[in-house]
Amino acid sequence: MASPLISVTSKEINGLTAVLGRMERVNQRAATRHERMGMNNQAKNVVSRKTGKLITGNDTSSYFDLANLDYQWTDQLSTSYSFGRLKDIYKQHVVNAVHAWPLGEKRSLKTDIRVSRSTRDGDARVDNKAFSGMLTYGFGFNKLGLGYQSMTGKTGYAYVLGSAPFLVNYIANREFGAKDEKSWQLRHDYNFAGLGIPGLSMINRYVKGTGADLGRGKAEGREWERDFDITYRFQTGALKNLSVRWRNSTVRSNVTKDLDDNRLIIAYTLPLL
Repeated sequence: MASPLISVTSKEINGLTAVLGRMERVNQRAATRHERMGMNNQAKNVVSRKTGKLITGNDTSSYFDLANLDYQWTDQLSTSYSFGRLKDIYKQHVVNAVHAWPLGEKRSLKTDIRVSRSTRDGDARVDNKAFSGMLTYGFGFNKLGLGYQSMTGKTGYAYVLGSAPFLVNYIANREFGAKDEKSWQLRHDYNFAGLGIPGLSMINRYVKGTGADLGRGKAEGREWERDFDITYRFQTGALKNLSVRWRNSTVRSNVTKDLDDNRLIIAYTLPLL
C-alpha cells in the first residue's frame, strides 16, 4: 500500500472530482516498514536502456506522481482520466468509463471499460497498451460477469509493486498482464439474502490467460486462476460491522509459479460518530 506524501482533492465543480498527489514510499504486504517504490517486473520483459539488463525490484524511484479527473455525467454514467508517473521508470495514461443500465424487476447491466498507455520515463523500456472490459448482468440476488483483457506493445502492464493494477482481470493473485497476454474472466456473485440469510455473500470467478511472451526460446505463457470467496457480515448485536471472509485460490501457470492459497480475512469497521 502506497503512502501519500501530498494529496489534494477538489469537488468545486458539480459532478467533477479532481485529485492530485505524490507518494514516496510503499508498504509491501510482507514488510513491516515503508520502502522506496519500484515497478512490477515478473514476466514483463522490461529492460534498462542504459544497462541492457532486466529491471528488477532493486530499481526504485524517489516518488510517484498522480492526477485523476472523475466526472459523473448521470446516475448511470461516469468517466475518468488518470495520469501516473513513477519517476525515471514509467508514465501511464488511463481512461475509464462505467455505465449502469437498470432493466427493471431487479435486473441491471453494467459495463466497465478501461484503456491505458504506458511508456518509459528514464531508462526503462516500458511500452504497453492495455484494454480490459467487464460486462455484468444482475438479476435478483445474482450477478454474472464476463471480462476480456488484452496486452499489446513491447512489454507487459506497468504498475507500482505492491499496489493494485487497474485491470478487470486483476483478481486475488494474478493480474494477467504479461507481454501479449490475452485473458477471459467468468464471474458469479450471489447474495444469500435471497435465501433468507442477510449478510452472507459468495463470489466464484475463473480467469484464463494465453499468448504471453516469456522471451526468446521460451514456450507460450499460459495460466489460469480460480477464486472462491464466501463472506459473512454480522448484521446486529455486539458483532455488527464485523465481517469474516474465507478465500480459496488456485493458480496454475508457466508465467509465474503454481499456487494453492487459503486466506481468512477478518475486517471490522469502527463507527466514530
